[in-house]
Amino acid sequence: MFSDWSDNLSSEVKIGSKDVKNRQKSIDSNTPDFGIFTDAGGFIGAGGDRFRHTNELDNEADLIKLKFDYLAGDHTITAGWEQEKHTVRNLFLPFSKAQYNFFGFDALQNREVGFVLYGNSNTGNPLDAEANFSLTVDSFYLQDEWAPSDSPTVKFGLR
Repeated sequence: MFSDWSDNLSSEVKIGSKDVKNRQKSIDSNTPDFGIFTDAGGFIGAGGDRFRHTNELDNEADLIKLKFDYLAGDHTITAGWEQEKHTVRNLFLPFSKAQYNFFGFDALQNREVGFVLYGNSNTGNPLDAEANFSLTVDSFYLQDEWAPSDSPTVKFGLR
């Protein structure tokens, strides 16, 4: 919102917010990832994507801005305050449903697993790998823009 209080004083107020819930879903909640190394040196991947076994990201952000401009002759004095608040919840645990790797199609058919990749939290519960954090940044500023002629313009201030 912009307001002109007089010929010399104006203000700006801005309030914003965002809330994002990102859910990366695999095929279903129980399907692991499979890998087949072919005799020709290739690799075939199938099943649930290993990076979506346990993958959730939530983030919220709030912004408040309050700014004033005051015209005093050939000076424009700007003062203000801004605040950004960020909150994040991150649950990312690749391979929590495992990746079973086979050395060839015969090994897959005979269920002879070559090796398994598996990742989990220290407790064995994938939900315990969740990270939560928040950050708040406050900025105060004061600036003088001086235009003694059409050019140059000089700006200096503190933040």
